[in-house]
Amino acid sequence: MDNRIFTDGDAQEVIKWVNESFTDVEGGFPLYDIQKEALTRLLEILHCGGEIRGVLQMPTGTGKTVVAIALIKALYYIGRLRRGDIVLYLTPRVILKGQVEERMKDFLINNPKFQSETGLSYCYFRVDRPQENVIKNLGFYFEKMEYDDRVLVLVATPNALHEYLKNVEEAGGEVKTIPNIKKVKVVVMDEVHTVYFGKMISESIRKFLKDISKDAIVVGLSATPIKQAIEEIGYLLYCLPSSEAMDQGILVGKLKIYRKKTETKLRHSSKDPWKVAVIDRAEKFSEEIIRILSEEARKLYPGEVDPLTKRIPKTLVVAVNIVEATDIASSLKERIKRLREDDYRDEFVRVAHYKIKEAVREIEEFRMSDEGILVTVNMADIGFDDRDLEVLVIARPIRTPIAYVQIRGRVLRRPERLDENIKAKLGYAVLIDLTGASQHEESVDEVEFGELLIEDLDEVKRDLEGEGEVESVRGEVHIKDYGIIEVPQKPIDPRSESNIEKEILNILKLPYGLASKRIWEELRKSGCNLKIVDIERVCRKLFREGILERKYDTWFYPYKCRVLNTIRQTSDKDRLTIEELVKEARLRDRQQLRIILHEIIKEKIESLATFLDAYTLSEMLKIDVKDLIEIIPSEILNMMKMVTLITADGEKHLTLLELENLLRERKTSNDSLTIEFPIMFKDKIYSMLVDTRILDKFFILEEVLDEKICKVSLKSLSACLAIVKGCGYKMICNTLSEVLEYLGSIIRSGCREIEILTSYQQIAERIISILRLPLILLDLTPELHKFKIEHHYDSNNNKITIRLIRAS
Repeated sequence: MDNRIFTDGDAQEVIKWVNESFTDVEGGFPLYDIQKEALTRLLEILHCGGEIRGVLQMPTGTGKTVVAIALIKALYYIGRLRRGDIVLYLTPRVILKGQVEERMKDFLINNPKFQSETGLSYCYFRVDRPQENVIKNLGFYFEKMEYDDRVLVLVATPNALHEYLKNVEEAGGEVKTIPNIKKVKVVVMDEVHTVYFGKMISESIRKFLKDISKDAIVVGLSATPIKQAIEEIGYLLYCLPSSEAMDQGILVGKLKIYRKKTETKLRHSSKDPWKVAVIDRAEKFSEEIIRILSEEARKLYPGEVDPLTKRIPKTLVVAVNIVEATDIASSLKERIKRLREDDYRDEFVRVAHYKIKEAVREIEEFRMSDEGILVTVNMADIGFDDRDLEVLVIARPIRTPIAYVQIRGRVLRRPERLDENIKAKLGYAVLIDLTGASQHEESVDEVEFGELLIEDLDEVKRDLEGEGEVESVRGEVHIKDYGIIEVPQKPIDPRSESNIEKEILNILKLPYGLASKRIWEELRKSGCNLKIVDIERVCRKLFREGILERKYDTWFYPYKCRVLNTIRQTSDKDRLTIEELVKEARLRDRQQLRIILHEIIKEKIESLATFLDAYTLSEMLKIDVKDLIEIIPSEILNMMKMVTLITADGEKHLTLLELENLLRERKTSNDSLTIEFPIMFKDKIYSMLVDTRILDKFFILEEVLDEKICKVSLKSLSACLAIVKGCGYKMICNTLSEVLEYLGSIIRSGCREIEILTSYQQIAERIISILRLPLILLDLTPELHKFKIEHHYDSNNNKITIRLIRAS
């Protein structure tokens, strides 16, 4: 599919195809709804002609990498990626690099949809995974590689890219002169909150993004995007706050936080208590961990005296340094050994940090186990993936909100194991905060929306990595308890969500859109204390309901939706005028409303097979009938079945257009017929009767049935003897006596001019002779002598007109 003809309808086709491609892989899986939603957002931006240069925010555990691979597939499918192009996937850690490479291999190389027609020996994608001499490999691909008949996918670290670009400049070159630089069509920057914008490599990244192809797609991925990433790459392409993901069931429904703070007074030392390993603190921490684990496990095994003898919930402990991590693990082992004397195993407590040779294996074995505790320092933040983790223990200070949100995300994944798991059985994950780190809960929204500017990225790095080997000391330790909280918490606001929706929609009645933060700022002016995440959640709900639209990071309230909402909110007994509707929906003028109503009414008429008249439509749209008729375009009027036609054959409901066609064909010219219609269409109906020349063969009798309906009877001229007209009245006469009787009544009324129309020559002659020798009308003879009698024969219409004109 060529991207030049890429349309909105194509987006769903693309997503369907991508989704099928994920299930075609052995061990594959369909995209989650939230992943489809993120991919849809990216394709919508392409459809609107926008550049994809920005950040995609999704919480840990919701599949950001899968979305990135799905985007690569979609771009190839629509023609934005062609053979010979380069995709550069940057990821900050070697362990993550390996995970991404395996995913790429599974979903691009081993995917039948990307195999050539000649068989599995050839693939449309080439995923290169240099493990050694990475900089040299980058040099080959960017400088020497000739045109390749596949899409090249390179997975590298940002540090490796920085070193390569530095070598280019040291050799006297520039980024923009690198031979294959314009072939880079997609750049994915995974975990974009980390090293990309630090002091060392930010300038290299900036130059690289500036000099690649102008239409290159650049996507940063992160659960916690920093403001620098938003400023350097672009706006938030997609944002899913963790609280909403928890509400939607994408993550575990709740996080139960034991809020504590630890005070440590060192003996014989003036050092920072968190820069050393405190033996007594490790003891206190292990005691508190076991106590809370027992408390939570008792809810799973209420009949057990000590539930930890049944099973130890899977727990991750993040320690301050590797010495204290070892001390905590030793203390936990001793306590568990006393509880589980009969079946104790060393594997109940594992330790993983960079000083342990088998650290990666320990983490993997913990992940595969059904119970136990893993104590670590720096290997369980980015890239740690255990969906069945039940409890997270923060046993070191976390100074930055970004690090807190990253570490907190480890325990929020929905569990795979559905038996004997706190998350599965009790509906929440547990966070034991021993250091006051949970104070950053109030900043989670700010972090996830990329609003946080980090001046010192090294501080985030220190928070995530912890300390290495330090001095071991003794000290007095006191743990203060600040109670338990659960998140996400409902917004503390007295107004209902429906009222908040109304306020948001009222704010968005503008010719332009607003970002969630701007809406939040406007609401704050009126005293609303909602968080930005609540605004985003409500806006996303309105988006899913089709009320709001989103372009890039901005919410729009379409004019059509404004009109429909105003109509919906009007009570059934009330009717809006056009002026009221224009004002309430904040439209430019009546003409804009006319265009919008044209579309709305057409949809309603096309969806209704039953009779529809102006009054029915007025009730549906709650618009005053007179205003409605004035503003409905004529082509819509011609679609409305607002006319009832009564003939000898029965009743029919017709549109104005159908009525006009029937009259033009004159299929009913030999019969009488009756038309009933809304009275405000009288002028239009009469104009139609004149235009169709139906009056040449019909005579009209009008009757107003009530204030709404007008009835017009068309009597066939060929079916009557004569018509007598005078003083504004008409009478169809079927016999000569009726003609003379009605003629007499008109003469007595003092009428000055009378017409008698007939198609019969003999009848005309008989009437003229009576008028000139009025023997039958002896009482009117004096009056008749005062009239001048004329007659005229119209051969074209076979009609004779007798005219009586009173002498002055």
